[in-house]
Amino acid sequence: GSQDLNHISDSMLSLKGYVPCEFSSKPRSLDVIDRCKIAELRQFLLYTGPLVLLNVVHRNIYNFLLQCIYCLMRVCAIIYNAYAHDLLVAFVSHFGKIYDNDMLVYNVHGLVHLSNNAAKYDNVSLFPFENFLGKFKLMVRKPSFA
Repeated sequence: GSQDLNHISDSMLSLKGYVPCEFSSKPRSLDVIDRCKIAELRQFLLYTGPLVLLNVVHRNIYNFLLQCIYCLMRVCAIIYNAYAHDLLVAFVSHFGKIYDNDMLVYNVHGLVHLSNNAAKYDNVSLFPFENFLGKFKLMVRKPSFA
């Protein structure tokens, strides 16, 4: 219920000081979930979510969540690259129907290339670069760079 949601929100906020600089944002309350970026949702799914949900959701659901995360990570591994590619293409092709075509942006299309990049490079995480993106945008928009 709402008490559980408050507990999750409080737990998320308590993690702020422990999130390393490689993440583009600090955990926020569930009150602003409608304004979360995909990087924040990914961070919740893979890192902070398992921590804050541990004593909130039923044990079976929590174990299922961990298994899903584990499977997701394995699917993204290079040995399952072709399968991961097929899943990403299917997700992108259905994205507009699920979330509305207005939400179908270039970043969503970029997901179909993720498996190819994983095969080509050892590390496909962009967290360090996402932190620099704001500084880069400011440099590009300066009048001296126009």
